[in-house]
Amino acid sequence: MINTVIIAVTVVLLVSTGALADSSKETTSSQTNAISTSPKESRTFVQPQDNSRQEPEPFLLVTPQENSVTINRRPEIRIDFTVPVDPDTVLLMIDGSDVSQLAIISAQEVVFRPFMVLPPGSHTVQIFVRGDNGAELSKSFSFYSRHGEIFQEAYSSNDLTAVYEAAVVRSHNKPTTPSNKVDANLRSETKIKSKEFSFGFNTNVRYLDQSLPLMSPLRKGADVVNYQLNLGYARDLTKVQASLGDVVINETTYTAMNLARRGVLLDFVYDAAYVRLFNVRSDQVMGLRDTGSILPQFSTDNNILGVAGGIKLFNNRVEAKVSYLSGGETAAGFNVAGPTTEKKGNVTGVQLNTDLFGNRMRTELEGGWSAYNPDTADVVGSTNSQAYRAKIGGFLEPASYELQYERVGSNFVTLGNQNGIIKDRETITARSGITMSTHSLTLSGMKQYDNLDLDPLKPRNTTYQGTLDYNCLSIQKFPFGVNYTKATSNSSHEPDSGGIITTTGMQTDTIGGRIAYSNGPLNISAMSSYSQQNDTGTALNNSTITTYSLSPSYSVQGLNVMTNFQLMQNNDHLTDVRTDTFTSSMDVRSLWLKNRLSIDVGSSYSQATNTINTTDSWNLTANSRIGYALSPFWEGSLKPSIALRGTYSHTTDRLNATTHNDAAIFLVLATATPFIF
Repeated sequence: MINTVIIAVTVVLLVSTGALADSSKETTSSQTNAISTSPKESRTFVQPQDNSRQEPEPFLLVTPQENSVTINRRPEIRIDFTVPVDPDTVLLMIDGSDVSQLAIISAQEVVFRPFMVLPPGSHTVQIFVRGDNGAELSKSFSFYSRHGEIFQEAYSSNDLTAVYEAAVVRSHNKPTTPSNKVDANLRSETKIKSKEFSFGFNTNVRYLDQSLPLMSPLRKGADVVNYQLNLGYARDLTKVQASLGDVVINETTYTAMNLARRGVLLDFVYDAAYVRLFNVRSDQVMGLRDTGSILPQFSTDNNILGVAGGIKLFNNRVEAKVSYLSGGETAAGFNVAGPTTEKKGNVTGVQLNTDLFGNRMRTELEGGWSAYNPDTADVVGSTNSQAYRAKIGGFLEPASYELQYERVGSNFVTLGNQNGIIKDRETITARSGITMSTHSLTLSGMKQYDNLDLDPLKPRNTTYQGTLDYNCLSIQKFPFGVNYTKATSNSSHEPDSGGIITTTGMQTDTIGGRIAYSNGPLNISAMSSYSQQNDTGTALNNSTITTYSLSPSYSVQGLNVMTNFQLMQNNDHLTDVRTDTFTSSMDVRSLWLKNRLSIDVGSSYSQATNTINTTDSWNLTANSRIGYALSPFWEGSLKPSIALRGTYSHTTDRLNATTHNDAAIFLVLATATPFIF
């Protein structure tokens, strides 16, 4: 099936290429205005002026001509200077983006050719420069572009990258990294648009091979990692789009949110109303090999089927939407923690959002109803549950506020929210803050408890938390802030275990501070916090945690240095044992010889010890890379480079008298080839 898709895409590209064979020519149109003055009108001036000595226009847009239509995917933009200027002061902007660094600038002209495809439509060119007499000169031009005579938009943008690594030196220990590796990727984006219809195809094809086995889901050889085929129609208030491949579903919190799966998605939009249909796999897959048909299966055993609709009213100030999902889950897919037994269910969600007062008061109301069977092999059947959420917030200058109530039933389950929903919880949160020019203050609070149905086999845990945070920017080079958090948690309705009732409770007080120093390329930030935990339950496990952190950084053109040092001390009062954990990291990136030579170094170090010598270990990892770009010696779009990459790791456990070292130096050959047609 994938061969059929590739053949179809190739045919479309060949047709579009034929239609665009004459894409290099430009069709231009211009308007000329003439101004005439009669002799009678000229004699009415009290002081006649010689208009023949007017200052000349400092700029001339050579290509494309001003107010013209050009047929070109990447039209060359050339502006001539008609007066002496300082080329070092040129600022060139295309559609609001600064492209001066990518343009060829001289004292006579500015030439810029886009590296990427320029979208069809109207474009604005702005140029700013200082004349040789110090006067500031500026001009704005406009032109219109399209990609072909038949198609308004038609292009295929591709990036081919390939990296080969081979170990030239390595330690005698058992290697944890492959001795050689080949990794090649082709990223392709194709789009064709003509009037109401559009076609798009995006994909990433990868070839991977190495001396060591690969971790699943990666596999050796070539594979289509992901793809998406889009077909669209838009006319007046009507829009229709169909997507096949790797899609993302976003509906409501209690139904589908950030659901990235392989399947099909259909969107129908008319004015402010929309309807969406989707059918995706419940498991996460990668590539096309051994993943079954590229077309979705209409089965709720291992697919998620859904329908959603909504409408926006009063200039998008009110939005109402409803969604329904039904499906099942089998084994876990790639990178997703999934069930070990077959599950099946459905969920319905309704949401109403309002913003009637210009961000001063926004509201969100949502409800969800689920029927879910955690094991289709048993005879228990589905369990019904509900979830509700109400939120209000806004901004009343200089203050902001937010209040939310949420209740998620003890058996509520949704198939489509990959962020995860914690069930059997009732939560109330509140936040308010005030922000002024150099000061800000935020106050937040939360109450949460579980075991909503008071299951006699579990306790109910209740948590309260409040936070106060203050920031000060009065001293520009020394911004600082402080924060305090108070949290309490306790259990109730504990089950009776043979006459023994165990209670849990904890009171935590945390205070922290932060300060930074900024002076040009140098930035230093420091943070510290102290947390005291008092166990109010039967365990009486009190502790204190102190944390110190320092992060200096330095950044100039061609050099970037970032470091971090952190010490955490955990003192267990019950055992009178203190555990110290120290971590540090460093990252240095530099460019030399007009950005052709790159030298990068990175490292991390960690050490853990305690006062009774039952923990004493440390480890160090370091990476380095010296690379050189061969582009100046290679004509065309090919961008080859050569590099030496070094790795080193060391682990020592003094208590068990074990040490491990692993070091290697790799030769790296890489190339990047962008091509557009």
